[in-house]
Amino acid sequence: HTTVTPANEETAKGLDQVYGGMEQMVSGFFDTWTLFVINPPFPDAESVYQLADQGDHWQLSYKEKDTDVTTILDKKSVVRDLRVSTSEFTSSIQPQFTSTSQGFLLAGYQADYTGKSPSDKTHLQVRITYQEVNGLQLPKDLNLGGSYGGVPFQVEVAFSGCRATKT
Repeated sequence: HTTVTPANEETAKGLDQVYGGMEQMVSGFFDTWTLFVINPPFPDAESVYQLADQGDHWQLSYKEKDTDVTTILDKKSVVRDLRVSTSEFTSSIQPQFTSTSQGFLLAGYQADYTGKSPSDKTHLQVRITYQEVNGLQLPKDLNLGGSYGGVPFQVEVAFSGCRATKT
């Protein structure tokens, strides 16, 4: 983002809050995006987990330290819901994928996050468009909408000047 020089301390505090919120939103997006695009959202094959056939879907359950994770996969092994529960929060992410010549690509997701307090609840809907950068599909535009603590929000984020290096 472009940094604006504030006229006074009150404006500086307001801008810090806006910039902090945007950085938290973009960082949270990339945490989720990486989970479905870069790293597989599954435990190590050698770890302890339970995989149960639920008729029309698979349910994969496991723990990571103090975190309970449940992943719902359709019968083609596509993730339909990822639920995470800790003593601090619960979350549920329902990814939507688009099929490409190289496999599935995250097109968006819906998510619900609930903290300890009822006012600490976020509902999020994200749509992603992509751009090719050095042969890789990277986010170009994000459309994020939803509510935080019951207050609705709508944000659009555009990425430009992106670079990627294959290693």
